[in-house]
Amino acid sequence: MSASTSHSSDAWQGCYSRGWGRELVPDAYTHPAKVSFKLAERIWSHLFEEGWLKVGDSAVDPFAGVAGFAYHALQHGIHFIGVELEPRFVDLGNRNIALWNKRYAGRFARWGTARLQQGDSRQLLSMLSSMADACVSSPPFGKQYIGSGLALQPEHQFEGYQLQAESDG
Repeated sequence: MSASTSHSSDAWQGCYSRGWGRELVPDAYTHPAKVSFKLAERIWSHLFEEGWLKVGDSAVDPFAGVAGFAYHALQHGIHFIGVELEPRFVDLGNRNIALWNKRYAGRFARWGTARLQQGDSRQLLSMLSSMADACVSSPPFGKQYIGSGLALQPEHQFEGYQLQAESDG
């Protein structure tokens, strides 16, 4: 394949073209920063297209909110573990997962598992029983940037935390 040939995994247009519709329990719409339905769908597809995930793998979302990333994880046969700080969003996320299991669990050839637990993502490693194969997230940044994309500098601060650049040596 030539260098100018575009892979389907390189197409990221239309990631905000569809809302959640009736796929969330009504109270979940109170969450202020739900992941985009189409963006989450595109991220999961990309992970599979690139061969980074396969059916039966596990993924973690350290800022799970109302479990939006779990929807497509279930459809792809992924074992999803979400961590959310706010107890009310944990409840809503688990209600979403129950709704999806009730509606779709028998309709897909592959169907994963999902659970959302309350906790602080800064303690993520201590909350997991085993390492995950992937991490997906829509993190709660204190500031949003409009333009060509979000670029975080190592010194960028949000909500009292300092992001640190890490190096191998």
